[in-house]
Amino acid sequence: MAIYKRPKTTYDQISAESWFPSIQFNQPSSFPSDSDGLLVVTDQPLENPNGLPGEIAEPIRSWLAIDQQSGKPGQAVLIPAPGLPGNRLVWIQAGPLNHFTDDVRRYADAGNQVANRAKMAGIRQPSLLLVLTNHSFIYAAESVLHGFLSALWQPLEAREFKPERPFRQLFILSADQAIQKRLQPVIGIEKGRFVARDITGPEPERMSPEEMAVLCQNVFKGTSVRLSIESDPTAIDREYPLVGAVSRASLAVERHHPRIIRLEYTPPGTVHQTVYLIGKGLTYDTGGADLKVDGHMAGMSRDKGGAGAVAGFFKVLAEQKPENLKVIGYLGAVRNSIGPDSFVTDEIITSRAGVRVRIGNTDAEGRLVLADLLARAAEEAVSAINPVLMTIATLTGHSYRAYGSYPLLIENGVSLKSRFGIQLQDISEQVGDPFERSRLRREDYEFVAAKSEAEDIVSCNSAPSSATPRGHQFPAAFLDITSGVDKHGPESAVPLPFIHVDIGGNGAEGGDWQFGKPTGSPVLALSRWLMM
Repeated sequence: MAIYKRPKTTYDQISAESWFPSIQFNQPSSFPSDSDGLLVVTDQPLENPNGLPGEIAEPIRSWLAIDQQSGKPGQAVLIPAPGLPGNRLVWIQAGPLNHFTDDVRRYADAGNQVANRAKMAGIRQPSLLLVLTNHSFIYAAESVLHGFLSALWQPLEAREFKPERPFRQLFILSADQAIQKRLQPVIGIEKGRFVARDITGPEPERMSPEEMAVLCQNVFKGTSVRLSIESDPTAIDREYPLVGAVSRASLAVERHHPRIIRLEYTPPGTVHQTVYLIGKGLTYDTGGADLKVDGHMAGMSRDKGGAGAVAGFFKVLAEQKPENLKVIGYLGAVRNSIGPDSFVTDEIITSRAGVRVRIGNTDAEGRLVLADLLARAAEEAVSAINPVLMTIATLTGHSYRAYGSYPLLIENGVSLKSRFGIQLQDISEQVGDPFERSRLRREDYEFVAAKSEAEDIVSCNSAPSSATPRGHQFPAAFLDITSGVDKHGPESAVPLPFIHVDIGGNGAEGGDWQFGKPTGSPVLALSRWLMM
């Protein structure tokens, strides 16, 4: 059969643990003997070196005397440097940092660029020196390392075909124990983003629902994360009717059968908070009977970024082992195929929560998958300790139309009252994974309200979300009602905070769903918000 043929490379050979270089902290006063290149990141012009050693500053100044263009902020340059590791250095000045819109991502960009320039130069065991004196950004050093490690990811299919990691070892030159302690969590978070990208990025046969479940088994074996998988289509249709409807046409092909993947992390200490994360994992979205046409199907193998983000966050949990945070995740790994048994517009399907849903457009399938899994999570949350519910999905084109390449969050009334969204947005700005905040309004609930006595709610209109006013807000209202979470508002006996995160605008770098590198967002922001 002419489908993707996976090489014999195992995931263990190309996982983050194998792909990342071994990382060692060294005194900056003496360079490691086996390092073959020095990477220097500064955030000040060379006229004000502020601690940059003379043997490093001098070759940079000499180079700038020849080519002043090389000194521009944000540009990595390779410079001959006799006597330094490998007789060469790669230098970059982070920036620009002089405008109110400049944020800590400038440092991540610098780390990313210096890593890429080192790879191009053939450096395999770099030493990394950070000379950062701008104290406006408290996560500057962490952001450099985030950017550096992020640059090492390559598509899963590429790593399987050629399993050669870019760097064997990374020496971080720092005598500051506090800096070393701050940088340690970065490695765990980047392993999480690595997993998120590995789920989000691959082509549809390499990351089918079955393969997503297998990858999760590989990632979490031997860790503190418990995993269970529901693979029986009959059981899925019974327990999650909306998921069953979306997957109906895929049942003609066994390897496309849906999977419900449950992840659970229980902390070693007393539970102070319980978080439920629900990730949309559409391994391919044809649009169903409302078929995507005119080239709009390209890139729809990336419609699983929400599931990737949830699995990635659990990888961070497995690495960091927070003491008092319990987290439960549900990944809806489903393929929205087209065929004789496709679900169609006008059908009425009763959700897990008992809500009669009139299908308005089969290309609005992600909210159906999320709604049933959110209902399952809400059933558990009513007896949990300080629960928070969150859905994450590449849900709407409208999110990109409204906010560009930024994730957005929308809250129910309970979350608004608890100011969870403000907290998440604030920390996301500090760490370089910034969110926009949107707001549910009464018009959003009116938009999805029943139009006849036959249904309780309508899933969507017939137009694309990008052409619909409030096209990213009303789906959150749909999720609230269809899951039954709306019964747990601020005045109820058991209020449940609910946050919906739409990553439709930033699932892939540059908004290029077909070829852009998956961002792994919002793993970084969630990790810092919930654990650190």
